[in-house]
Amino acid sequence: MSVEINYQIDLNSGKLGIIEFKKLNFSPRRLYWISDLIPGSIRGNHAHKTLRQAMFVIAGSINIKLYEGDKEIFRKLEPSGQVLYIEPGIWREFWTDEPGSVVFVLCDQPFNESDYIRDFHEYIAWFKAKNEC
Repeated sequence: MSVEINYQIDLNSGKLGIIEFKKLNFSPRRLYWISDLIPGSIRGNHAHKTLRQAMFVIAGSINIKLYEGDKEIFRKLEPSGQVLYIEPGIWREFWTDEPGSVVFVLCDQPFNESDYIRDFHEYIAWFKAKNEC
């Protein structure tokens, strides 16, 4: 599973960034980006029941806290070609400390509000029920 990202290939007329999908574990159906992030503001605060995502930063950096049930994982993404895969059933929160940060997210499905879990307590209950089966 990989997405190859090459940043800042210098050309005489500017810089070129390239994203190639190599062995991505899903076919992208949607791409969105978040820019002008306000330092310290929390984004995300949800999980998806079925959606897969690949997240990467093209400017600045973002801090990401992920929960798989009550297990917490922290990551920092910078524009180094790092890609964070987020499987279904993972709660995410992210923020930046740097003005001008930009994050891109590839998704395997179009937007579907019913796929979201937006309350952390509901997420924990859903996660436990899902994993008891």
